[in-house]
Amino acid sequence: MCLLSVPAVKENCSTSQWGHYVDRQQLLPHVRIIEASRLYLQLHVAESPSPIMLRSLVAEVSATWVEDLQGKVLHDKILATRMRKAVAESKRAEDEQARLQAERKSAQAKMARHKAEEEEKSAKKKSEYDQLAKKLADEQADRHRIVKEQAVALAETHSVAKKAADIAAYQLNIRKGSSERQK
Repeated sequence: MCLLSVPAVKENCSTSQWGHYVDRQQLLPHVRIIEASRLYLQLHVAESPSPIMLRSLVAEVSATWVEDLQGKVLHDKILATRMRKAVAESKRAEDEQARLQAERKSAQAKMARHKAEEEEKSAKKKSEYDQLAKKLADEQADRHRIVKEQAVALAETHSVAKKAADIAAYQLNIRKGSSERQK
């Protein structure tokens, strides 16, 4: 593929007004070949001498590599842009990871809060059941205590009644025994 073509044609024939044998043709192609691009510069030189004037062709080709400041600036800009893009992509990926991690932590905290609320509700219900059971147990203990007190009172009443009956029987026996003695 021809990237740049600079044709230069000089004619030297018998009809032309060219009367010297040394001709200098300077071609200054402005070709920019980037390092490691595998491009090259190719020059083709051809001469067709006339029968009247025979001469030999001497072609001197020289190339000078100059530092391409514009190309270097452009290359540096491209590299800087690529680096900024890579840094931005890296930052974006880090931000995305941080966002995902924050979402995971938020979800975990929400689940932990929900679990704590459920445990609190369960503990509250258990506490209510325990209080109700304690109240029922206290009421039953009070009933047992009252029944026991009534039983003790009845036992005491029975004991007193028995003692009274024993005393009455004893007194009755004593009276019977005295009346029999008196008879």
